[in-house]
Amino acid sequence: MNRSIPIYETDLLSAAIERIISNEVLENDLSGKLPTIDAMRDSNTVYRGKASVLFVDMRHSTQLPELFSPDQLVKIYRSYIRTVVQAIRYSGGFVRDFMGDGVLAVFVDSEHGSSEDNAVRAAKYIVTSIDKFLNPVLFHHLNHRISYGVGIHTGDISLSKVGMKGKEQNENVESEFGIAWIGNSTNLACKQSGAVGGGAIFISPSTYSAISDINEKKKWRKVEIANGNNTLS
Repeated sequence: MNRSIPIYETDLLSAAIERIISNEVLENDLSGKLPTIDAMRDSNTVYRGKASVLFVDMRHSTQLPELFSPDQLVKIYRSYIRTVVQAIRYSGGFVRDFMGDGVLAVFVDSEHGSSEDNAVRAAKYIVTSIDKFLNPVLFHHLNHRISYGVGIHTGDISLSKVGMKGKEQNENVESEFGIAWIGNSTNLACKQSGAVGGGAIFISPSTYSAISDINEKKKWRKVEIANGNNTLS
């Protein structure tokens, strides 16, 4: 078996790298509506702006394969993801990644409200839906309740399309694209989600400060949670 990389493929890769590095970056404003992967160009095009990133993550999921059959796991994961996605979609957000049992969503300012207000609404929608609708059904049929945490961070983000279109000389190979999230917002939302459990919601000061409803603001309390070498507040 020949383990060397064919000259054709090395030339193809070298040309692609050179094209990416040498071409200028074109910037678009991230507002109104988040672009879909299909709508984004496979080029040095970046979308920048303020956004609220929400991440919700299931707790103790690594133990589930020891407790349930594959068929039961399918039902748990599908019902859980369906519940979370509905909460995000009907709160004005856009689901942009499934990371194991975690769901990443992004909210931008639009005519339907600020990113912060809509992200907080989605988080409360998730908590209500899981606690009042999903968990009672799971407990009745499978003697199981999902534990989870939700994190929200608001800040500047940049996103760009990454991946590769098909494969030259083979039209049957699918294109493989994703979105690179550049900035700390995604990482911080994930850390905040991981710092809490039991259906708790952890929002950053940048999110809290922009909540428009004064009565809603009064419902939150400031906390500090140690997360590794960092302290989240």
